[in-house]
Amino acid sequence: MAFINPVADFVTKYVFDPCIGQICYLVRLRKNIEKLESKTRELTSKKNDTDSALAAAARRDGRNQTARVEEWLNSVSVIEAEAVRIKDEYEQGKTCLRGV
Repeated sequence: MAFINPVADFVTKYVFDPCIGQICYLVRLRKNIEKLESKTRELTSKKNDTDSALAAAARRDGRNQTARVEEWLNSVSVIEAEAVRIKDEYEQGKTCLRGV
């Protein structure tokens, strides 16, 4: 019976601990993807509100958007594209893991 304890320690250290770490990683990954989607929706809403406000200002006052606003809108588009790429990559990996 004395040999069971070292074997159990070995199995725990080299089998269970790494598996638990990977499972925690997958759970955090899913939560991070959900957070990314939520924040991307918020950012897209702000972008749409800004576009609407700019269009209204252009119609009302004939004002055009500034270079800073143009740069921000371009940055948002890049972020949106990157978020879609990350989510697609996650979805492809999820099918490999059978939805884990």
